Amino acid sequence: MKEVVFIDVDGVVADSMVWWLQLHNWEYGTDFVKEDVSYWGWAIDNGIDKYFTNYDRVQPIPGAFKSVGLLSERYRLVFATSGFGSQWLKWFMPAAEIVQIKDKSLLRGYALIDDSPLNLDVFQGERFLLSQPWNTNRDLNDVTWQVIVDHL
Repeated sequence: MKEVVFIDVDGVVADSMVWWLQLHNWEYGTDFVKEDVSYWGWAIDNGIDKYFTNYDRVQPIPGAFKSVGLLSERYRLVFATSGFGSQWLKWFMPAAEIVQIKDKSLLRGYALIDDSPLNLDVFQGERFLLSQPWNTNRDLNDVTWQVIVDHL
């Protein structure tokens, strides 16, 4: 039986923040870029959260799906999301196993790959913090997809 690796969707396989910032910029004449999102609640503080259900032009994070394919050879992959990215993910990976969950402390598995330090703080297992502008300078293993694949 394969060990379970949980993978978050937004900010981990879906580069959704880029699209949401574009929507905000078009509507309000701003010029935000992903690097401006300096902490986890920044998008909510700046009104970007009103776009969180829109996945019309969200692109995958570079290297994410290739890495997921490699990991699936050894692990059972379960996408764990509290967001609205499930349908987006199904478009790219129709057979993906997805669980909608807000409290990731309830997950039990070998590893969790996430972009939120708060989710990783409560997970009991291997924890991988995918590098994003909003989660730097943490005591977690701040990594890229290539580092995750090499480790696992």
